[in-house]
Amino acid sequence: MVALSAVLHLSEDEMLHHPKWIISALDPNHRIIFWNRNCEYLFKIKREHAIGKKLEDLFPYVKGDERLNNLKRAFKGQRIQILKAKYIKRDAYYNQELIPVKDNTGSVMAVISVAENL
Repeated sequence: MVALSAVLHLSEDEMLHHPKWIISALDPNHRIIFWNRNCEYLFKIKREHAIGKKLEDLFPYVKGDERLNNLKRAFKGQRIQILKAKYIKRDAYYNQELIPVKDNTGSVMAVISVAENL
């Protein structure tokens, strides 16, 4: 299994505490497997509550949304860059990159989301 920190070339501590980046990762079933402190702050959901939960259960409003379609494309192996997207529940914008993480066979085993508020 590839470590998420290796994909981003950051230590796990740097990923957890990065001052600007909102970093999360999901498995192929859309279960959250990584949730940094900026996610906690932005979404008001503690890491302990987010890890293991399905994205659609934590954020029901993403069902049928373009964001979920982008995630599905990333799980097919496509790296997705989203520029100046508007938050659904906030009057603010962000840039985001969805990065597929592949195993030794080339199958996507996770997608890392790295976002930055504008």
